[in-house]
Amino acid sequence: MIWRFALYGFLKNLRFFEIFIILAFRERHMSFFMIGVLFAIRQVTLNILEIPSGAIADSFGRKRCMVLSMLAYFIAFFILAWGTHVMLAAIGMCLFGLGDAFRSGTHKAMIYTWLRREGRIEERTRVYGFTRSWSKTGSAISAVLAAVIVVIGQNYTAVFWASLIPVLLNLINLATYPVCLNFEEENAVSQRLSAGAIFRTSWETLKETFQDLRKNRGLRRLIGQSIAIEGTYE
Repeated sequence: MIWRFALYGFLKNLRFFEIFIILAFRERHMSFFMIGVLFAIRQVTLNILEIPSGAIADSFGRKRCMVLSMLAYFIAFFILAWGTHVMLAAIGMCLFGLGDAFRSGTHKAMIYTWLRREGRIEERTRVYGFTRSWSKTGSAISAVLAAVIVVIGQNYTAVFWASLIPVLLNLINLATYPVCLNFEEENAVSQRLSAGAIFRTSWETLKETFQDLRKNRGLRRLIGQSIAIEGTYE
């Protein structure tokens, strides 16, 4: 399974459009302001859904949510490749954010669950590092291949079409994960959560987080530094 986990990280980072996405939008005569709005749509969608998606994954199944994430990516990249209108791009970026929300943290939880069940929990740092190294390898290869795709295709839209291939392969990879990785407990079953239950779970999580922040000065400083760095980068 470790190599399957690494394959997921490798394929996930084969986003050929990533380094050319601004140029791709400019090729469609979008202003920098509108491009900024599109990025904001993706980020707002991610921020709004990140906590509820965790509650859904715990009740509906982590593997299922990862497959849903890949489906959202596939549809998003297809729309970004096919649609030229700004409204279609907005829908694509919204689905992009949805895919990020359902993926974020879920796969690491699946790795942790597998290690615990295999009695190898003490290897978690090494395994996380190994899978992360393959993710970085995917990013490096993606940048090189993206340049080749643009040169051959003579346009930036080609990188969106090419990005569909690794997403589809990753969908197959995740869909064939063992069913037991769906939940923390091996014999757990899917539960139906109402919208109200998801909201309450999300609210309780937020409340506990802010309580921890109020009590822990070091945690406040760490999160502040993270916000300053990642916020500037984004």
